[in-house]
Amino acid sequence: MFLTPSDVIQLIGILASLITSVIAIIISVLTLKQNSKMIDETSRPYVAIYAKTTNFQSPQYYLVIKNFGQTGATISSIKCSPDITPFSIRSDHIPFSNFAETYIAPGQSFICNVKAREFCSQKEIFYFDITYIGNGK
Repeated sequence: MFLTPSDVIQLIGILASLITSVIAIIISVLTLKQNSKMIDETSRPYVAIYAKTTNFQSPQYYLVIKNFGQTGATISSIKCSPDITPFSIRSDHIPFSNFAETYIAPGQSFICNVKAREFCSQKEIFYFDITYIGNGK
């Protein structure tokens, strides 16, 4: 049993459309995954700590924690190395020590005042480890 030329042409057309369809489906799935990843990245919270100073009458030094992202986050923990306890204005108030389970909205910030002279004269670099949950991750 031999195939006629029109049968061969039809089979080639079917195979070409099958291959094209499979490639289109693969491209669509990859595009959806990439779009989902981009949406997650743009809508996630970005929580950071930075320093701020004011110098109206006497210099004041602050540590600020802020959510720069588009969605809120729940802070799980904040750790600092080296310890920032010696730089606290009050001995009973250690900056960011009571922030566990604190919700921080997009654009919201919290400010903690520290001893400017002692903090600025510190030669070590401070490393902050912020653990937070945003968008269920």
